Amino acid sequence: WKIFTIDTFKSGQIPLWNPYNFSGTPHAANWQSAVFYPLQFIFWLTDFPTAWSIFILIQPLLAGLFTYLLARSLKLSYLASLLSALSFAFSGFMTTWLEWGTLGHALLWLPLSLYLIEQFFSTKKLIYYLLILIVLSLSLLAGHLQTSLYVISLSAIYFRFKNNSRLKLA
Repeated sequence: WKIFTIDTFKSGQIPLWNPYNFSGTPHAANWQSAVFYPLQFIFWLTDFPTAWSIFILIQPLLAGLFTYLLARSLKLSYLASLLSALSFAFSGFMTTWLEWGTLGHALLWLPLSLYLIEQFFSTKKLIYYLLILIVLSLSLLAGHLQTSLYVISLSAIYFRFKNNSRLKLA
């Protein structure tokens, strides 16, 4: 799907239909093809095997970075934040589904979403609210709906929790 998607885009077309599956199947409508996922720009930069390797390796790197940011925003120590980042980046879920390139990419946006929620409630700046929406959209575009719905649900629960705890303290 990735090769077909990139080759179709490079030929100046949108990959709406994949004639190579069965007698043809919808391609852009297939959630797991992740046709419009922005991190696919990597496939434009180099040959497919190298781009695929980078695309897969970027999952634990971004997951770890975003988790580290979240942990530091929660006032955890450097060591605790580093341990949190490593634990999430190389958790069973992330490593089990690493090679598929969809589930991990859908999940890696969760800690960034939670970090942005923390920033929104600590600064009250609208930009963080907009960034939360962008991050949740990136999770949706990553190619695995179920995982994205978990990310959105957990983010909504966390947002609600932060909002309620802020009201009780006031």
